Amino acid sequence: MGKKGSIYFSFILRVFNLMAVGVALTTALLYYLNLRAETAIKQEVTEHVDGLAEAMNVALQSMPSRIYLHDFLRQNPIRPDLAGLIHHILVTDSRGVIIDSTHPEEVGRRLTGEDSTGAPAGEISLEEIRRNTEPFNPTEVKLHSFPIVTSLETPDGVRRERVFVHVLLFWRGIPSVLRQTSRDRLIAMGAVLSASVLLMVFVVWRFTKPVNDLLQAQKRVARGELDFQLEVRRRDEMGTLVQTFNEMVATLRRNHELEEKLRESERSAAIGRLASGIAHEIRNPLNFINLSIDYVQSNFAPAEPGRQERFRDILASMKAEIARLNRLVTDFLSFGRPGDLAITTTRVGELVKEVCATIQAQATERGINIDIKGADAVPPIQADADRLRICLSNLMINALQAITGHGHLEIGLAREGEFLRIAVSDDGPGIPEADLERVFEPYYSTKETGIGLGLAVTRKIVQDHGGRIRAANVDGHGICFTIMLPISPPQTPPARTAPADYQGSISSGRLA
Repeated sequence: MGKKGSIYFSFILRVFNLMAVGVALTTALLYYLNLRAETAIKQEVTEHVDGLAEAMNVALQSMPSRIYLHDFLRQNPIRPDLAGLIHHILVTDSRGVIIDSTHPEEVGRRLTGEDSTGAPAGEISLEEIRRNTEPFNPTEVKLHSFPIVTSLETPDGVRRERVFVHVLLFWRGIPSVLRQTSRDRLIAMGAVLSASVLLMVFVVWRFTKPVNDLLQAQKRVARGELDFQLEVRRRDEMGTLVQTFNEMVATLRRNHELEEKLRESERSAAIGRLASGIAHEIRNPLNFINLSIDYVQSNFAPAEPGRQERFRDILASMKAEIARLNRLVTDFLSFGRPGDLAITTTRVGELVKEVCATIQAQATERGINIDIKGADAVPPIQADADRLRICLSNLMINALQAITGHGHLEIGLAREGEFLRIAVSDDGPGIPEADLERVFEPYYSTKETGIGLGLAVTRKIVQDHGGRIRAANVDGHGICFTIMLPISPPQTPPARTAPADYQGSISSGRLA
């Protein structure tokens, strides 16, 4: 990963940014709620000040008019927007006797500071007045007292006296604003905290999901699967980790391929030494026996037609067995011999037709239908025609031997990019999945009389051409061998190989 990605897209920076955004949102939200509460409180205080001023104005206007407050208010109602705030207006003299009130039954009673429950009828306390404030809560009614000096008419004349104006205001607005502000803050903090938790869970999930993918990929690597790459979708630490994992898998794949090539080289060297040691010991006697059979056939054939035919059949069988032994020696030599190819322009479609022609009689006798597809549609390639003929012959003969009773053998050819695909499939019993990777190993054979070198030789020839061969079962029955050969001439074997993803081309088994 580049320096820019590691700085600007790191997980730590993402968490820091998330926390910074959360703090900023919380601060902004609390500031907004405080501002709104301040505005509401200012409005409530203004209304209460206006209500208190209105109550004092009513009390002062009623004193010179000689009209009691309750009658004065009927003539001069309080402003509608303030009527709900002004609950009670009392005027007491210096002795505490109520001389005027919005409740006429209280006039003449003495206002006391203690609870007057059970006291004489001539006394009343502020607490009792508060209890008479239903349907309001008495604790929401606040008392405001103002001393003033006014002129009072008495039997002795007009005299100036100090009186007290008591105003009881309904004070529920400000506590309601405070409670509402507390609820809003609690809801806002809960919402911000919940959103932060959800975002944090999402960020952590986004961070841990690639870890789970890496764990699953590690299990695949432990099972020996190396032909895959994880997609790098992130530019943080996890993206760097995924890219490093892909590089590790690629290195393991290259090492595995090198180890496989080394094992193949060791096996080839061992078999080559074995083949070189026994080739001369076997071929010379075989050639002598073969020449002797020809001599016997020419000079000692019976005269009777019936015995002569029987005689020739026996000698033909002997020559066929000698030819089989000779092919066995040839397989040994071909597997152990370095891949020196005689590269020429080769029309693989014509080569397939020639090999099919050699086995057509045997296939017809056993009721096996041979179908060739795409032979005329593929371009010529640069290859060793004789070696490819051996490959195709081995695959087709194996297919014929695998089919029991009537069956179908199909050879499909198609071009895939810079490679030529050859698929040889049959509808025989197939091969167990566990043994598919072993079919190309030397000396491995599913036939009781098989030596197990045919497919090993076939793979070596394909690899010498810079290609690959793969075996896969077809729809639960039969097997398909797919060869990928480069169209351009190969370099020093095996410098060029088929693409790693060519395996998908053999899943269907047969070409359309």
